Order: sequence, then C-alpha cells, then structure tokens
Amino acid sequence: MTAEDLIKNNSLTDIEVTGNQTVVFSEIALTAVNMAREEVKCTWEKATAAFVKDAEIKTKKKCEEAFRSVITAVVLGQACGEPIDAEAEFRKIMNHI
Repeated sequence: MTAEDLIKNNSLTDIEVTGNQTVVFSEIALTAVNMAREEVKCTWEKATAAFVKDAEIKTKKKCEEAFRSVITAVVLGQACGEPIDAEAEFRKIMNHI
C-alpha cells in the first residue's frame, strides 16, 4: 500500500470540503507522511544503485579497452624491435580513466 492509497482508503467521505480535499484522522495523515518519506527514500536508493552499477560497467569496459591497447602496443613494439614498458603505458592510460 502506498501513502496515497492509505489516504484514499481512510478518507471520511461524509464530510463536505470544498474542491477535491478530503478529511482524514491525524494519525492516518502522519502515517501517510512517513510512508511517503520511505517511498521517496526507496526510490532514491534504487536510482542511486542503478547509477553506480552503470558507472561500474562503464569503468570496467574502459579498463578492458586500456588493457587491450597496452597488450597491442607491446606486441607491436616487440615486432618492430622497440620494446615498450607495458606497466608504464598501462599507468598512463589508467590515469585518464
């Protein structure tokens, strides 16, 4: 049940109020406020978790690309007779990620 459902299900329908306003007991209203806060908190936590997961995936992909680039450079350097310091190359690339 959501906070909105709690208010709708517990409104006093026999009291006339202007517009679309309804009357609820203060205990119900306070409970609904607390429920709404918890709903927002859960939504925020889910959004944050999704953002972090996305960032982790992107970082992992960048690291994999950097590793492949360094390995390719090392192999090409050896083939040309110009050895490349793989650790130094990898460090330079990782500093840009």
